[in-house]
Amino acid sequence: MKIWKTLTIACALVGATTGMPANADVPDVEIKFSDRIQENLKSIDRIELRREKFFRKYRIEGANRRDVGNLNRSRFNNTEFATERLIPEIDDFSVSALMNAVLEHSLEKVADANPDHTLVVEIENFWVQNYSLNRFSTFSTRMKGKFSLVDASGATVASEEIDTVLVPQFTGQWNYDGPEYAFLDQSRDVRIAPIFSYFAKRGIESLYPDADVPGPIFVKRQ
Repeated sequence: MKIWKTLTIACALVGATTGMPANADVPDVEIKFSDRIQENLKSIDRIELRREKFFRKYRIEGANRRDVGNLNRSRFNNTEFATERLIPEIDDFSVSALMNAVLEHSLEKVADANPDHTLVVEIENFWVQNYSLNRFSTFSTRMKGKFSLVDASGATVASEEIDTVLVPQFTGQWNYDGPEYAFLDQSRDVRIAPIFSYFAKRGIESLYPDADVPGPIFVKRQ
């Protein structure tokens, strides 16, 4: 039997984290991690925070402090990268905060979202092709879980199983500031945010077939 650890963050708290006002017209969000993920969440957080700090400074992917020949600061000067859009302050950054921010921001784009519902996202497993934690590294970037809408009485209104690999979309704009979640192409197979944002898009659009919510878009350095 799978055991799930639950993280519940109401929209008001997500709004405080992202610096954006909470939207009372969208469902609250509840994330449940499988034991496998929960037991490794501190290590995942350390990896992601270290990479995020490095990325915000150098605009390339790397886990360690080192000399970098091309800082890429001017090249991507006006690009609004997803992690900074959703979590402006690095001190607020964590995997859980980022996931909740993605879900809450995406739900704001769903016209028929019922604010009396709760979106429950169960993340059973994920793999990232070149992830720094070997047990989550494999030949393809993938995430598996379930999305459910639960009403005020606790009854499940709708539920969809999602098991998806990351299907990348690219832009040639170095200064991308569009509606999608922008990531550097280097981030695609070393970070959890790109696959989660694609997983979230697939899950939310499966529950709301008429919705068109943001997904990841990759900016190429070359």
